Amino acid sequence: MKKAILFLAIVTAANAQTGFSSTVTLRDTKVTVQSNIEPSTPPMAATFRTGTRAVVKGNSDGMQRYLADLSDNQYFGYDLLVERIPATGNYLVTFSSLSATPTELGLPPSRDWKLIPAPGFPAPQVVLPRYTMVLDLFQNPRTGQKLVDCVRLEATTPQCSGQDPGKQDIACLSSLLEDANRVLAKAVDSSAKQQSSRETSIRQSQLTWSRYKADVCNPMQDEAQRLQCELILTNSRIDELKKIY
Repeated sequence: MKKAILFLAIVTAANAQTGFSSTVTLRDTKVTVQSNIEPSTPPMAATFRTGTRAVVKGNSDGMQRYLADLSDNQYFGYDLLVERIPATGNYLVTFSSLSATPTELGLPPSRDWKLIPAPGFPAPQVVLPRYTMVLDLFQNPRTGQKLVDCVRLEATTPQCSGQDPGKQDIACLSSLLEDANRVLAKAVDSSAKQQSSRETSIRQSQLTWSRYKADVCNPMQDEAQRLQCELILTNSRIDELKKIY
């Protein structure tokens, strides 16, 4: 699966903890953040306090991600608002500047905190469930190391469930499957381009997987079950390509 990339280069020397992971559970969505230093060496001093907190704005809810450098009283981060689209189960995702105050973030109160502004954010975008967004939050100009957030959205309630399961679920599942197939096609093309010497094997692997999907799902007589089968296998294939290539 291709990853959406947002680059937030904070051009100032700072240090960060590695291996930070956090999960925020919203009304019907789980947001997971995994933060890493790339490359992991040399080690960086743990002068950052970092975390996440749930936030509600109007009809949307989401997460505030923050990082504070205790050595120079600077902090930065972002707001992430998530709105689930009922008709498809996808998400409308909006990034914006961190709106929480140091007090709201629980930072030491007796300091003169300075918020480092982010250079910009992408336009609101629609993403699939289990889609991974990669955010380069900070780059140390001395070492070239980057602080990278991997943000993943997952539904905590069924994606397709209506009062008329026969019609509504089929329409909902069909829409989700169309979106997943588009993402899969892009993932295959991207993998082939990145591994040009192995393009033939990647294409052949995809044909083999397509035959497997047909063998497993096509015999199902219930249309909703067949669509659900294809959706599960397609999302699994996207994850597989992401890990392999």
